[in-house]
Amino acid sequence: MTPVFDRRGRVCGWIASDRVLDLRGQTIGWVHGTHFFSRRGHTLGHFSDGFFRVEHG
Repeated sequence: MTPVFDRRGRVCGWIASDRVLDLRGQTIGWVHGTHFFSRRGHTLGHFSDGFFRVEHG
């Protein structure tokens, strides 16, 4: 698993294969290519070079 860090450098989740997990291990989204999606399938932004970039800024 790959850790996901917040702006302060704290682990706030994990990437396991194509799933994005919260700290409890619950799936909160998916990564496909460079895009990441909510559980409902909405595009939330991009994931590249270890960073999430959200669509709305």
